[in-house]
Amino acid sequence: MKNSFLILFLFLSVMVRSQVTYDNMENLRSDSIDVLHYHLDLDMTQTENQFISGAATVKFSSLDDGLQHLPLDLLALTVDSVKQENQQLNFSYNDTLLIINLGRVVDSSDVDSVVVHYSGSPTQDATWGGFFFSGNYAYNMGVGFDAKPHNYGRIWHPCFDNFKERATYSFNVKTDDNQVSTCNGILVNETQNGQVTTRQWELNDAIPSYLACIAVAPYATVHQNHRNIPIELYSLPSDTNNLKASFSTLPDAMDAYIDNYGPYRFSKVGYSIVPFNAGAMEHATNIAYPRYAIDGTLGNETLMAHELSHHWWGDLATCETPEEMWLNEGMASFSEYLYLEHVYGYDRAKQAIKQTLETVVKRAHIDEDEFRPVSGVPHQYTYGRHVYDKGSLVAHNLRFYLGDSTFFNGVESFLDQYRFKTMNSEQLRDHLNTQSTTDISPFFDDWVFGAGFPTIEIEEFSSSQSGNNYAIELTTEQKLFGADEFYTNVPVNITFYGQNREKHTVRVVHDSQFATHYINNVPFDPQFVTVNEDVKLAQAVLDDFYEIESPGQLTADYSNFDLDVKQVSDSALLRVEHYYSAADEVDKSFQPYKISNTHYWRVDGIIPIDFHATGSLQYSASGTNSFLDTGLVSTTEDSLILLYREIGSDQWSEYPHYSKNVLGNPNNGFGLIQLDTVLLGEYAFANLDHSVLGKSELKMPSEKDYKLYPNPTKDFVNVSCNECKGSKLSLFNVKGQLIKEDELTQDLTRIQLPDSTGKYIYIIKDDDKILERGTLISQ
Repeated sequence: MKNSFLILFLFLSVMVRSQVTYDNMENLRSDSIDVLHYHLDLDMTQTENQFISGAATVKFSSLDDGLQHLPLDLLALTVDSVKQENQQLNFSYNDTLLIINLGRVVDSSDVDSVVVHYSGSPTQDATWGGFFFSGNYAYNMGVGFDAKPHNYGRIWHPCFDNFKERATYSFNVKTDDNQVSTCNGILVNETQNGQVTTRQWELNDAIPSYLACIAVAPYATVHQNHRNIPIELYSLPSDTNNLKASFSTLPDAMDAYIDNYGPYRFSKVGYSIVPFNAGAMEHATNIAYPRYAIDGTLGNETLMAHELSHHWWGDLATCETPEEMWLNEGMASFSEYLYLEHVYGYDRAKQAIKQTLETVVKRAHIDEDEFRPVSGVPHQYTYGRHVYDKGSLVAHNLRFYLGDSTFFNGVESFLDQYRFKTMNSEQLRDHLNTQSTTDISPFFDDWVFGAGFPTIEIEEFSSSQSGNNYAIELTTEQKLFGADEFYTNVPVNITFYGQNREKHTVRVVHDSQFATHYINNVPFDPQFVTVNEDVKLAQAVLDDFYEIESPGQLTADYSNFDLDVKQVSDSALLRVEHYYSAADEVDKSFQPYKISNTHYWRVDGIIPIDFHATGSLQYSASGTNSFLDTGLVSTTEDSLILLYREIGSDQWSEYPHYSKNVLGNPNNGFGLIQLDTVLLGEYAFANLDHSVLGKSELKMPSEKDYKLYPNPTKDFVNVSCNECKGSKLSLFNVKGQLIKEDELTQDLTRIQLPDSTGKYIYIIKDDDKILERGTLISQ
């Protein structure tokens, strides 16, 4: 038998000692006391004075013998009295916790109730949420982003304010006769007494206290119905036309979620329009929705859909602790993609996924101090980018790992099992493992409990004809962005393109760092291969895909690689990928470059022989992309260069067709790399690696004034300098192979070139000191 005194003592002690564990102790309190029902008599006739008064009847049962005290959360209001069957009870209250001395001992399974009379002006959170009075409006937003705990039922009624405790609600709300109150549940009665209107609401579905709500305004009601579910939309009379237009796809959202998540289990769908300027709040059956979002357009349709989806993720099944908020908010954000796919098709959803992915890979680890798992996010980031945005991408990836049938059947049965209960990540993992023939535990280890992202890229491929089809050998490589270990069993879609734009897609599974895949029965000889072009896997890669028919500028949406097509005689198929992971290291035995450890690009496709485009890449050690190039241009841009290789197995070398535009200041860490010609291949930023050279080892060109001419050239090149006797010139091909090495025996030396044409990298050394390096073109 548990000791209720001990539970209360532990709860109070931990509240004082450590706010971090407050939420877990809140849940512990619910292990000894079960709140069954709240009945709230509220007087909202003095909202112009930002004042409310009420009587809260709290019906509860004890789960242990010997309960003598009832602790309730109530924040910064005045407690006028507490009664039990009209008997005054003693209590203590410190503006945060109300501890009621019960008039009798309550034993296990006993049901009792108290009535708390209270009044005051409810508070607001410093950042987001609370109780608001604005003009003719009074309303609550049920969480506080800064508050500990985040649950904000306690700002307007006494309650057990945690994610675990659930109770049914009823409301009697008095307002002036020109005002209308809306609450959770169904309106069961409305009476008029002089200039006071009383509306009675009942919610028979048990919810946590943060999902309880009230809104008061001169509302008109728009009544609708879909799939026999009542819909009630509340707005000012002048806003009803805009409201109906902006909510015209609400039935589509309901269909998307009912068809994929299971039945809608609440008594109605409701939205109350409020003048809140920073989002919405998913109060069960009566969502507080911002007035700015009903402008007569569908510009905020995903916000409408997001809040509705909480009636599965958050309201029906609720995260056990705030550290598991991704199950509420990440799944609701994923539901935005599901809504867009249902209404407009997957291509529209893919656009939203890529926009979210761009935000996450560029900002989440910066804004929230580090790469974080979506489970276990600390208090200050409960409502941050990892929870909402990365959480949505994790859910999207989970769908791809499992496949649609297993995923949607699994989450529907999970929501049914945990309806009107709390949930956590381990429970979701274990449940899905019962629904799938594939062990989903590695996915949760990598994506839910692990930080960062992988990237999967094509290293090389070859094809051989086999009857009327082709057999493909394909090597893929995994790299990491903010993760510590390689991801396991990662599915990716590989798409092959033929010369005539034929297309064939297969799914492969990548494990560890490198993987080789043998793919048979491709019905054409592939000329171009892509990985994950459908973005069914959200990895740390952003891309732009073009079908180019005519010259013109192509401003990148996601890849940060702008193109200006100068000539194209036939259509071109071009994909530009921006990889957010370390570029492969340079072989410093022949090229002393420090290459970017944060990002690089790949350009690939099918282009006609006369295709010509220029390009522009931005480097930055400040602003939105500041983390990308800080290690290369944090103090000066003088040494920044652009490296290139044709395929992933080649060595890097400096690209010969570019110039650098420092945009007026070579020390601000910001500028452009402008490509005179864009070739298919990989590109990365780099600078001279002084850990190899040493600052004293690189002599300035002015000391010996090296010149190589002509360049481009044919057959030979002249090397001139001041006092260059004893120096040595080494010539490398683009794969990093040493082709030729000659001593410079005089101040003007003619070097015979190899017979093959192409691009070469030259390095001039004196002993082991590099004096000059550059690119030479042999025509």
